[in-house]
Amino acid sequence: MSIPEDEVTLFQNANTARRRGDHATAAALYRRLMAAHPQSIEARESVELLGRMLFDDGMSSDALACFKEYLRRGGELAAEAMLGKALALQQLGQTEEERAAWTALLEAYPESPHAERARLRLAILRDPW
Repeated sequence: MSIPEDEVTLFQNANTARRRGDHATAAALYRRLMAAHPQSIEARESVELLGRMLFDDGMSSDALACFKEYLRRGGELAAEAMLGKALALQQLGQTEEERAAWTALLEAYPESPHAERARLRLAILRDPW
């Protein structure tokens, strides 16, 4: 009989695996956490962290789904999720959606560390030449 893992332990183990570069284990642990403890703060944060990790691994479509889910739920990492969403849309070549995502980020967080990046990218999208 296995002992159920609490959300804090799963979250810590997933983060440790991610930092070690073991993304397969980290993803499995984040998903287990989200399934076992869907209402926990750790599960909510796991959605954004999983999205970031998937994006870094070149899985933009899967990352985009995570960022959208995180933003649907809300949380402390909303600015980071909005950045991830915009970058994933850029990678996927979805220009109109990307423009909307950068605009939304800039409107929601005009003073964030990501605001200048949003402004620069919107300028490029307006005048690519």
